[in-house]
Amino acid sequence: MREWTGRQVASKDFGPLEWLDFVGRPCIVRGTATLISAYPKVGKTKALRSSVENWRRAGTTILFLTEEGERAWHERLRDAGEEWADVSFVETMNQAPAELLTRTINGPEDIVVVDTARHAFGMRDENDNAEVARRSAPWIAGARTAGKTLVVSVHENKAGGEHGRGISGGHALFGAFDAAVRGSADQHPDARPGARLGALVRPCGVSLRAPGRRFPGRHRGRLSGRTLGGPADGCRPADG
Repeated sequence: MREWTGRQVASKDFGPLEWLDFVGRPCIVRGTATLISAYPKVGKTKALRSSVENWRRAGTTILFLTEEGERAWHERLRDAGEEWADVSFVETMNQAPAELLTRTINGPEDIVVVDTARHAFGMRDENDNAEVARRSAPWIAGARTAGKTLVVSVHENKAGGEHGRGISGGHALFGAFDAAVRGSADQHPDARPGARLGALVRPCGVSLRAPGRRFPGRHRGRLSGRTLGGPADGCRPADG
């Protein structure tokens, strides 16, 4: 059981926050659990791929839990750079969530990417808040204890909604994570970004289309969200 007093945690030296870029913006803090939500085909997986390349260049090690099989990834990576050579992949379809969780916690990787939560976490009904909380809590707690950065993607509900209501899994999933980034289907570059998310954090908006890259899909998305505060424009510390 992890227990501490207010004095102990206030006086502890955690060091400065370490940032990871997500599509060119420092909006993910190492050692935290971040939720990424966007509509299907808006470019989540492609944005994650771009970010993984940057994280590998920074010297991190990565485990990628994926719903897709080897053939799909072969088509994506056959002309990819050296950054992908040592990324470990685990296919989540028809795998026991407990085994995936054990692999995640006990593995040597610094960062664990889950794309998407539904199969990896074993959620049969994403609208059942009790089940969502029960399934997601061991992943977040396990990654935190092991000192890993957890980045989990989920689909956005068709109906959308602000303040976390658009995220599949509802408030139970949204509330369990340290920070969240929500994708919007807005195509206009000056459109108002999506809802600001997270309990402890300020807005951090990024575009799914990184400079010099195209992420084709049904929508050209924008991402906005909240993070723990930091150096980039739009990523500011929370007010208490």
